[in-house]
Amino acid sequence: MHRFANILVCSRAGSPTPGAMRRLDDLAAKSGASIELMDVIEPFPWYTRLMLPRSKELQHLRAEHEAARLDAFAAAMKRKEHNVATKVASGRPGLELIKEVLRGQYDLLVKVAEPDHATSFGSTDMRLLRNCPCPVLLLHPETQEKAFQKILVAVDPTPEPDVLDELHLREEIPPEAHALNHTLVRLATALAELEGAELHLVHAWSAPGEDLLRVEGRVAHTEVDTYVTSLWEEHRRALDRLLAECPISQARRHVHLIKGQPADVLTEFARTNGVDLMVMGTVVRTGIPGLLIGNTAETVFHRVKCSILAVKPETFVSPVTLDG
Repeated sequence: MHRFANILVCSRAGSPTPGAMRRLDDLAAKSGASIELMDVIEPFPWYTRLMLPRSKELQHLRAEHEAARLDAFAAAMKRKEHNVATKVASGRPGLELIKEVLRGQYDLLVKVAEPDHATSFGSTDMRLLRNCPCPVLLLHPETQEKAFQKILVAVDPTPEPDVLDELHLREEIPPEAHALNHTLVRLATALAELEGAELHLVHAWSAPGEDLLRVEGRVAHTEVDTYVTSLWEEHRRALDRLLAECPISQARRHVHLIKGQPADVLTEFARTNGVDLMVMGTVVRTGIPGLLIGNTAETVFHRVKCSILAVKPETFVSPVTLDG
């Protein structure tokens, strides 16, 4: 089972709720992980600094007040195995949280999502999804206290090596793409076991050019059917290969090979099946129809109404640095 060792929790006033923190503390205890609570206080804008000569003193008081809140919160959830550390920083939240991940070598960042207009995630959330090097768990604000009952993991299994040669795609699929699928499945499986949740493994596939071939009529429908069926079989074999490499308990596992565009398939599946958590990769991968790419991932993030666990390959290097 994948286990987290160091968890960084973004704790802002009222978020996560005490109930959500008790749940996170329990998950951390089961995983043997330590927790740090962190808040980032944004500086006063320039016009406020002009109007308030004592703005620096007020900023300091804000930081002291927040530090006291975090310390009280931590004291209420201390476990025998681990103390809960706290930290208050000043700056842009997304940037400072990522810097703390880099400094502390955290392997999970947890934050309650902050909806922005019609989307589920605000600007800070999207910065973390794009640039944070460790997995990011964004909890849906309305369900943050509830255990996950249905977890969806989106995978993009790669074809067999001989098929890669046939399609001349060997150089287009980086090694980390295959490894990322394994990471996604391991993380989703671990969370499903910890929460006692159903695990739904979903792979979306498509047949490029199918609609055009059927409309133009230059190719017999039987040939198009054969083409589509052969692609379905290849995706099924790729999915079977991934499952063989990542054994999952059969008890509450459900595997879905669904035809359609990934963003549409994932959001519709999550909506109609009451998914509580979606686990998916966020880094661009091109060259194979049906695979999740960066733009697709962002489209999904803006559509879903559930919690998200976003994961990047181990080779990902964040554009945020400690020097910047």
